[in-house]
Amino acid sequence: MKLAKSGSRGVYWRSNERGTQDRRLGHGCRERGDWWIRWACPHGHLHRARIGPKSLARGESERHRIERPCLLRRSKPTAYLLADVISEYLAASKGMKRSWKDDKRYAEAWKGRFGGRTLDEITPAELERIRT
Repeated sequence: MKLAKSGSRGVYWRSNERGTQDRRLGHGCRERGDWWIRWACPHGHLHRARIGPKSLARGESERHRIERPCLLRRSKPTAYLLADVISEYLAASKGMKRSWKDDKRYAEAWKGRFGGRTLDEITPAELERIRT
């Protein structure tokens, strides 16, 4: 892969009149701008961030290449209570289903048995035992 002019993969200069850095060009002139980094996360999204000094940009680029954080996807909480999930489902389906009253009746039975437990705590074996 061809390296950027910075000599480091993923680190590049972006000219901007309001930039926070000065860069000397070959013929003695100065140019304002900022050092940026870019990386790809495990989901395939391309990210970029303005960093500041070139040395800091190189370090951040290496860190992002190893960790590969995704700013677009945040981890979702997994500690949902079954009772909360059932209540949200009933609220969302109330006007759309003719069998809503049956769903409400079944929901009360499931809430009575597993209402205070999270979804992670309920095992498939317990569900199968109840079903049989």
